[in-house]
Formats: sequence, structure tokens, C-alpha cells
Amino acid sequence: MNSEGIYALNMYVLGVPVSVVVDDRVPHYGSTYNTIFSKVQKTGDKVTWMTILEKAYAKLMGNYAQLIGGWAARGVDTLTGYPSDAMTHADVTESQLWDFLDSADDQSDIMNASSHSDPAGDTSTNADGIAYSHAYSVIGTETITDLSGASHQLVRIRNPWKSEGYIGDWSDADTRWNNVSSATKTTIGHTNSSYDGYFFMSLESFKRNFRSVTINKDMSGW
Repeated sequence: MNSEGIYALNMYVLGVPVSVVVDDRVPHYGSTYNTIFSKVQKTGDKVTWMTILEKAYAKLMGNYAQLIGGWAARGVDTLTGYPSDAMTHADVTESQLWDFLDSADDQSDIMNASSHSDPAGDTSTNADGIAYSHAYSVIGTETITDLSGASHQLVRIRNPWKSEGYIGDWSDADTRWNNVSSATKTTIGHTNSSYDGYFFMSLESFKRNFRSVTINKDMSGW
């Protein structure tokens, strides 16, 4: 935070850079840390930049109500200026989906996946523990070989809520990991933790549990 409480944030509208100026007065109730929308950490580094970024985005969109829902790709485009592309899972084969994901991962593009919708919204989950009407980050793709010599195409996901809940194929505690070497698990970043938000899925499970994936093409260096 700065002593003047004034911030200028660089954003993009249709790829054109704009500067959005806001102050540090954010909606809250009770104590300073009880912000109404994005939360300020009460301990540790007490990160506050997210609330400032959120306020600037709300100003650009018109008000906070405009941030209730939407496409993750649009948010990334506004923050980075990176153009987006999308693939609807029902329209493609697993092979086509893998090629789309793997190519984007190789090019360091930003990927997000949208789960299927439900009237109850993101307060409900499907049989595999994936929240409905929710956006997940796609961290990357991994092709591994297990101790039996079989090859598996995996997709690494992160829930921005920093929680998991996924209990399907290749979830953190799935017994399939018992047939994978410790070296492989270390290399791809697998940990059996339900508090970091990261988890793996088989390609088949990813295609079934999500309805679409979007990418924002990394334009850095252009």
C-alpha cells in the first residue's frame, strides 16, 4: 500500500491498454480485514493487492455486480491483453482435446476450464467432486509411464479456492499413484495434500467433468 492510497492499474479493452485509477477504500464490514468481496489475509504477508485489482476491474466493468460471473478468458484478456481461443469438449475427441491442451502448455499459454452448470451454482458438486458452474485453472499436461510400463495422459488442475474435492481418476489419494515411481511424482509435482488446490485428472475425466477449456495466447516478447 502507498501513503496516498491512490493506484493506477494497467488493463486492456479489446487489446488496447488503458489505465484505471482507484483509491484504497474498499467495501468491508467490521474490521479492516473483513472485506466484502475478495479477502485480505489477516496473517502472514497480509496481501492486499487483490482487493485493489478487484476494485479497478469493477470500475472498468461498471460496478462490482458485473464481476459475479463470466468467462475466465475475458478476465485474463482484460488483465494481460492476450487474445483467447476456446474448445467445447462435446465437439471434439479426446485426441483433439489433448493436442489443444498440450500445444497451449508448450507455448506457456494461460488455460482455464469451465465445469458444467447447475441451478444450485458452485455450492454443489458432481459425483467426482468437481464444483458446478465454476472456473478452474489448467496448469499443464503431463504424459507419464507407470511401473507397469503403461502410459497415461494427465491434466494438472488448480481450484482457485485453494481446495480440491476431486475424487476421480488420478486424484491425490487415488491408488493409481501407488504404481508410479517417487521420481516421477516429484518431477510432475504430485503431492497428497487437500489444501493446496492442485490435483491431476485423466484426460477422459477432464473431458467428462468440464464442458469447455479456454486459452489466452502468451504474447510476451511479441
